[in-house]
Amino acid sequence: MSELHTIATAKLDSKRAPSHALIMRIAGVYLAAGHKAIDLEWQGQTIELTYSSARRTWHGAGSISQESGQNIAAELNDIAAFIVDHFKILAIK
Repeated sequence: MSELHTIATAKLDSKRAPSHALIMRIAGVYLAAGHKAIDLEWQGQTIELTYSSARRTWHGAGSISQESGQNIAAELNDIAAFIVDHFKILAIK
């Protein structure tokens, strides 16, 4: 079964290739806003990040300079696993 998410697009206007830290920071802003499909674009190059609710994992495709969508998605999955392993999320009603 496939999922459809509204794609949030971030167009990076810098002349220099964005660093790994900048890509993660921009992705974080969109994640905090609740987006589950993110396209990062820079000079005709694109990284696509999509969340699979069924598997609870991020998937990435494409690349910008030396940064690949697969590596960014893997790091997002590692961060999510760290949070689950080390923090207890409480629901306050």
